[in-house]
Amino acid sequence: MALHPLDIAVLAAYLVAMLVIGLACAGAVKTQKDLFLGGRRFGKLLLTFQTFGIGTHSEQVVAVVGQCYRNGLSGIWWQFMWLFCTPVYWMSHTLLRRMRITTAADYWAQRFSPGLAALSAVSGLFQVTFMIATLLKAMATVADSVTGGEIPPNLVIPIAAVLFVFYTVAGGLYAATITDLVQGVLTILLSLLLPYIFARTGGMAGLHQILDPSRFAYTMPGEMTWFYIAVLSINSLVGVYTGPHTVTNAGSGRNEWDVRVGVMAGTLLKRFLTVAWAFLGLGALALNPGLADHEQAFGVLVRQLLPPGLVGLMVAAILAGCMSACEALMLAGASLVTRNLYAPLIPARPDRHYLGVGRVASVAIVAVSVVLAYELDSVLDGLKHVWAVCAFMGLAWWGGVIWPRTTAAAAWVSTAVTAVMYLGTLVYNRWAAEHARHVLPFAEQCALYLACGLAALVVTSLLTRHRDPGAVRRFYRKMRTPLTLASEFDAEE
Repeated sequence: MALHPLDIAVLAAYLVAMLVIGLACAGAVKTQKDLFLGGRRFGKLLLTFQTFGIGTHSEQVVAVVGQCYRNGLSGIWWQFMWLFCTPVYWMSHTLLRRMRITTAADYWAQRFSPGLAALSAVSGLFQVTFMIATLLKAMATVADSVTGGEIPPNLVIPIAAVLFVFYTVAGGLYAATITDLVQGVLTILLSLLLPYIFARTGGMAGLHQILDPSRFAYTMPGEMTWFYIAVLSINSLVGVYTGPHTVTNAGSGRNEWDVRVGVMAGTLLKRFLTVAWAFLGLGALALNPGLADHEQAFGVLVRQLLPPGLVGLMVAAILAGCMSACEALMLAGASLVTRNLYAPLIPARPDRHYLGVGRVASVAIVAVSVVLAYELDSVLDGLKHVWAVCAFMGLAWWGGVIWPRTTAAAAWVSTAVTAVMYLGTLVYNRWAAEHARHVLPFAEQCALYLACGLAALVVTSLLTRHRDPGAVRRFYRKMRTPLTLASEFDAEE
């Protein structure tokens, strides 16, 4: 199916609008804080859509719709695994803001040691490049299926990458967040398909008549069990704050209250949309049973149900959902390179020098991600690797926040044990597949590396001591001091 001229016009208007926003915001970027944190001046509205934009993107739509098409309503847990993290955000994002940090690695430098900060920066770069690659892969997959091959996937990836790199490098996080506001609205439009599906199937009653009752179960024997759901939820909570973009989200707010309200509003908006995506998957199964590739389900629905103009709007929404997350990830990765890897080696340079380094790093990160995107077999495979890597340092992160006894040595040992156990399960699964033995499901892999990593953290903390107890006491005193109170930490803003 060729794209209608109206669809092409909608797409062109969207692309031009993103470029204009980037150029309009370019004059506001004069320091590292402007580039990476938007000058810490975001209020509730911008934080709401920044949170929604960072946390909601097209690869999640592909994964949830595809898994619900394949396994029924239980596929919703591929995103609802973060449901139980939601109450934690109310407190933890405030603590992140009180730390007055610019990057995720800054936390490790304050709480533990410069060596762990460098390790966090390297781990964060891996996460960022892999996540951007996964997003680009998802966007290309959906754009291909939506347009019936009219837009080749190999062309979508570099064009989208060049676009979001241009307007974000020019305008920094402020430009990225303004585009998040626009792109957040477009992403919400992804749910426009639901009324069309209900009209075709006869609503919820029609879906129940067409589909087998097992498709409406929240669990699936042998695959999405309650054990699987519990382990995925725990793994998500463990790793959620090791992601570099989380600090960007919390650190850009003007004050604690804006951070709390904005983060919670954006998160809850994403939870509601996830429910809509699950029913899109069921509707796709009812209307198009027997698709060879379940990750094509969403794109097929768009092409099948929407009239000219709305197809172009939906493609724009897919681009928006991808790029709104990619831009934040790119800036988070660039801040790690600039502040935690480059600046310690080449210190005491003007801020303009580091601003240039950050922009070059942004381009380099996306270039690597583009190459990696072509190597991914599927969107879900990419997501699983990201979830595992996020958890490597997650146990030590939470230990450092909750348990003052957690030492730098314990953080090193826990991270090493968690990573080795995960890599070991991958090697074992490859061997087991070749010799017809039991292959560990992803939930069992998570349970194994989390249990071993936690045991290593506790035991090592009890056997070692802090190198600088005064720094640890200062860290906890900072977290107990609200931003609204004059304190010794104000200069760190």
